[in-house]
Amino acid sequence: MPNYHWAYRDMQTVLKTDIMKGYRGNMFFPNQKVTRAEGLAIFAQAYGVFQFPDQTINEILTPYPDAATIPNWARKAITTVITEGFMNTDAQGNIQPLLPMSPRIMAYLLGQYLQ
Repeated sequence: MPNYHWAYRDMQTVLKTDIMKGYRGNMFFPNQKVTRAEGLAIFAQAYGVFQFPDQTINEILTPYPDAATIPNWARKAITTVITEGFMNTDAQGNIQPLLPMSPRIMAYLLGQYLQ
């Protein structure tokens, strides 16, 4: 990302604090939409991702009908969000990890966190 981008300094701050990481090769795409999996991972990283063993992750994610669609890199983070009671799902209990994250969902997460 060019250093003249309006959000460059803010992005450098979150990258340096390890709250966010870039994509492959440390690339950062500031105008790309964020999926729910990515947004939940960012939130969990800022909150403090818990170190769950794989068996526990699988047990916690099993009740969610679309758990198999969660990318491997996001499973621990999403487990953290669920365990802490910050997860919201659709009416069928789906996490919908590959859909874009709306500002409404991020506001919900932050609201739950601040309570």
